[in-house]
Amino acid sequence: MKRSRDSRRFIAQHGFSMLIETPDEERVIFDTGPSPVIISQNLELLGLEPADLNLVFISHGHRDHAGGLAPFIEAGIPVHCAPDTFMGERFVENDGKLVTVSCDTELLESINSHGFIASNDFRELVPGIHASGLVPRNPEFENTCPFWKKEGGAFVKDRILDEQSLYLDTEAGVVVICGCSHAGVLNVVAHARKLIDRKIILLMGGFHLGGASLETLLKTADALRKEGVKHIAPMHCSGFEAMRVFSDIFEHFELMGVGDAIQVDQI
Repeated sequence: MKRSRDSRRFIAQHGFSMLIETPDEERVIFDTGPSPVIISQNLELLGLEPADLNLVFISHGHRDHAGGLAPFIEAGIPVHCAPDTFMGERFVENDGKLVTVSCDTELLESINSHGFIASNDFRELVPGIHASGLVPRNPEFENTCPFWKKEGGAFVKDRILDEQSLYLDTEAGVVVICGCSHAGVLNVVAHARKLIDRKIILLMGGFHLGGASLETLLKTADALRKEGVKHIAPMHCSGFEAMRVFSDIFEHFELMGVGDAIQVDQI
């Protein structure tokens, strides 16, 4: 796997966004991070602007994944997601208080006015890039992080059932990219194996293992190895302890940050 780090001054922020370029010269943005300003500036450093993208794929509706959508909407770029991605107010429980994780009202109105291409099904977005559709959940590994949503004026638990991942079907094998793995990273990988019956050469993105016990991390790593995962790049919400544990267990561990790139065909 060829990995490179760009020396240009990209701007980092809590969130997730990944630019995917295919051999057919398709460009897909997987999530946008929280800020329209920052993603626009980072694209500019790559010599790109929002209009140069073929589509935007949003994993789920939390602000740290979809808050930077505005410039793509203004450029008329198609937005793909699940039907419930922009359903309204969503919260995380932090120290006994509910803190909003929704996109702001103006952006939600803009998204709904622009329209988006919504589906819960496994589907090909461009040649070689598939949306997972909704991921079946094994309760043993179901994420129990305290998220909430508003329904009819009441607060109810939000299992974030709208989250989807991307599966890249390459010559070398399948690349699984997770936005946040609210469905459970093992479930995301198992779903990929079921839908695309090929070896998984790389698992990357947010694994949502921050705060997980050492026992859980070791079990997760063992299960991923049994699924055939060899190259791994935890990011975003994966947690520093998960990164430490996985770096000890996986021979091909990549620590990725803003401006880093991986060339998959050299794995």
